[in-house]
Amino acid sequence: MGGRSEALRPLPGGCHAKPARLMSLISGPNSGRECWRSGLEITLSDPGGPGTPATEHWAASFGRPLEWRDSRKVLFGPMTLRDPVEENIHRLIRALVAGDPTETRFAYRELYRSGEASVVQLRQVLLKRKWKTLKHAEGVRYLCGFLALIRDIDESAAADVISALVAGGCGSEVEALARSVCRPWASDFRERTVEGVRCMVSHQLGDDQRICELMASWLSSVPDKDLTELEAIFVVPNSGDYDTSHYRPYLCAIRLLWLGPELPRGVRFFTETITQQTLYHEIGHHVHGHTFGQIREQEREADDYARRLMAQAHPNLSSVAWVFSRLRTRLGK
Repeated sequence: MGGRSEALRPLPGGCHAKPARLMSLISGPNSGRECWRSGLEITLSDPGGPGTPATEHWAASFGRPLEWRDSRKVLFGPMTLRDPVEENIHRLIRALVAGDPTETRFAYRELYRSGEASVVQLRQVLLKRKWKTLKHAEGVRYLCGFLALIRDIDESAAADVISALVAGGCGSEVEALARSVCRPWASDFRERTVEGVRCMVSHQLGDDQRICELMASWLSSVPDKDLTELEAIFVVPNSGDYDTSHYRPYLCAIRLLWLGPELPRGVRFFTETITQQTLYHEIGHHVHGHTFGQIREQEREADDYARRLMAQAHPNLSSVAWVFSRLRTRLGK
């Protein structure tokens, strides 16, 4: 975070924030070792100081102020190294507010791995704030990031948090956004394990035997190291609810659009080959650690990765690989 742009980012109330680097001393077995860690410098709209309302407002989100640089600038940072869940929650907040996708991805995944312990503390931190309205993009990212993470860990816990938000008097806009983010999805899928990867197959696709057989064949061509830390592949139909395949970097999960399962067998070969190439493309995003968005360089890297695997899986089709690439683009990546 410290190596990124130091440009100020607008925050509610006329305040601004920019990334900062903090030097900390590691406790425990490595006591005394220095390390650099990410923090956030808040520039207050009004003069503040220890114990003032402005300071307390931001401390509720970012943790204990570490250093006052003048009457308006205060450096916030990690509260402690002893509780990794608490540490990563504050890291997630700072990353969401600062709009840092790399830091967000790291904190999100660490909290996801902590499971129920994360849910308890995420709920506590989220419900400390009053969610009457959402006036700023930072607030939207904060709320959506927390709710999406809770839902990914435990759907029932996410529903309980929404009930608590409503009971606490959140605005209708907040409630609508929360319910949209936390729409239940797990019951829509059958869970299978294919080549060591968790595959969630939509009930809408009917019998999943052929899907699992093809996925096993396709994934067997992928190097084991490239599937490391891939949390899940969600196989969905080409319907109104789903119109594209994509890679979700925060959770390291893939949504794979399954094309034409109802088509005749001869035609299905082509749609299945397109789906295979799409799968390799999305795995390419995972291998290269890509972020959200249609970024040209990222798409080129993912395409190159997919071409290499397709050439290995279908050496006789290499001369017409460009046809599948064009069809994949037209039918929904």
